[in-house]
Amino acid sequence: MVKHMPSIAANQQPTIRIIIANYFEKLAVDAMMDNITTFVKYKTEGECSVYTVGFIGEHKCVSTKLPEIGQSRAAQISSGNTTTRLLGTFQNIEHVLMILQDKEGNIQYKMRTWSSRDLSLQRVAEKIEQNYTRKPEKGH
Repeated sequence: MVKHMPSIAANQQPTIRIIIANYFEKLAVDAMMDNITTFVKYKTEGECSVYTVGFIGEHKCVSTKLPEIGQSRAAQISSGNTTTRLLGTFQNIEHVLMILQDKEGNIQYKMRTWSSRDLSLQRVAEKIEQNYTRKPEKGH
C-alpha cells in the first residue's frame, strides 16, 4: 500500500475505472486484478479515498469504493466528489463500470452505450483527416 499518490505517466494510467458501493464487492474486484498497487489519498481530516490500480486481463483498471453515508443529499454530493476526484487523478479513463445497488438494495444490471447527440464535430474531424491523408493530385 502506498500512502501518497505519485504522478503516473499518461501511458501508464488506467483506462477503465470501476466504482463500487460495498466493501466486499471492492475486495472481489481487487482479487481479480494482477500487479496491483493500492493508494490512499487523504483530502481532509477523516476523509480519504482508496484507489487500487492493476490489470484485469490486458486492461489497466482502477477501482474505488464510494463512501457509505446513506441516501441523503449530502451522501450524493460526497459520492459525486469521490467520482470527480477519481477523474482528476486518472485522466485517461475511457470506460466506467459502476457496481451499485438501487434504493431498495436490489442489484440491476444494465449495459449502456454512449454516443454523441450531435456528430458535427466528428464529421469535421473526419474531413480534416481525409484532407490531411489524401495524396496530392497531379498538377497541383
